[in-house]
Amino acid sequence: MKSKSKRIKILDAFIDSEYAWPGGYRMLALMDDGGVLCHSCTQKEYDNIEDSIKGGHRDGWGLQDVFVHWEGPPMYCDHCGKVLESEYGDPDSGPGQQNNLY
Repeated sequence: MKSKSKRIKILDAFIDSEYAWPGGYRMLALMDDGGVLCHSCTQKEYDNIEDSIKGGHRDGWGLQDVFVHWEGPPMYCDHCGKVLESEYGDPDSGPGQQNNLY
């Protein structure tokens, strides 16, 4: 597990930009309960997330890391329900069903 100060730095960097550098891929927040948050919800809930990290709470608001959803079926933000498409689509979708984002 990353230290509290490291997770706060990751949170602050993610709040500044939802895109990875280099590459410009959209990142998502992985919470301590296994949930996923979109960038917008992470910004809106910054105070709850920061408090959870600093206080060492296991309440689902603790940020574990940020990640890029490279491929696979869409994920959903556990806070607002927004569809979070993978960067390269779902390789297991049938013919003609591949979601081409570019």
